[in-house]
Order: sequence, then structure tokens, then C-alpha cells
Amino acid sequence: MDTTQALVEAVGATFADLAFLDTERVSRSPDKPRPGQVVAVEFLRPLAGYLALHLSRHTKQAIIENIHGVHWKSLSGSEIDDCLMELVNIMAGTFLILVGADRHALSLPLVLYDQSDLMIEEEPLDYFFSVNDEIIKASLKYTSPSTACEKEKELNYEDARQ
Repeated sequence: MDTTQALVEAVGATFADLAFLDTERVSRSPDKPRPGQVVAVEFLRPLAGYLALHLSRHTKQAIIENIHGVHWKSLSGSEIDDCLMELVNIMAGTFLILVGADRHALSLPLVLYDQSDLMIEEEPLDYFFSVNDEIIKASLKYTSPSTACEKEKELNYEDARQ
């Protein structure tokens, strides 16, 4: 599956299955993006890179309340962060499986306040989605899937030799 389709499916399935929210890919960013948080996870093996979700406060609140079934003000900050980190972790794992990286490793997810906290040198690919009448951004940076599959084969071969 190509990378774009894999990300669209991973975002859609994760939001639908975990947060009971429908998503639709949109072609451009909003004119005035709403400030919010960034939830990110790094790909460690076989791809190198990361997936970051940029969430407005409104979208973040909808995710939290749909998953927990209570008003988000009744939850602690760590419960809210844990929920968002689990969402991006599942989304990243789904994406990697869809691009053919069945065996993979991810970092622990992070909640950040700005994409610049990711400390990346190259610009990611940005994809935009409509969720509950809000636009969110998913930023993706990775090595090519074909390179990742070859690297996974090498790792499997090395594991078998040991």
C-alpha cells in the first residue's frame, strides 16, 4: 500500500475505533490554524522517522471525552496525556503495518507544545484531516518503505544467524 493511503487509513481507523470520531482527508491546511498540542512517536525499526499529530483544544477534548466517557476536566493531566499518547502509538503501529513493516519498534510517545520540539532537520510531509469540523495535521517523516522492508529482511537474517 502506498504511504499516503496507509496514513489516511491509519488515521481514519484509529480515530473511528478508539475515539468514535470520523475523519476525512482535506487538501489544504486551514487559513488560521488553531493553536494546540503535538503528540508524536518516533519510528525506530525498521523505518526511521516519526508521526506527529497536531490537535486543537477542541479536537483533543472530543478525543478524551469519547474515549473516557467523562468530561475531560474530571481527568488528571497525566490521564489526558496518556490517552493522546496511546492514540498516536496505535496510529503509528497501524501505519507501519500497512506499509509492510509488520515487525517494528516505536519510541515512547511524547506530548509536545510545538513541532519545533521534535528537533528535526528535514521537513515532514503534512497531511490534513477534518475531525468534528476542525482541521488537524498529521506530520510524517520516514525512510522509504522499500528501504524499510530490505532493512527488516537484514535484521531477520542477522537474528537467524545468532
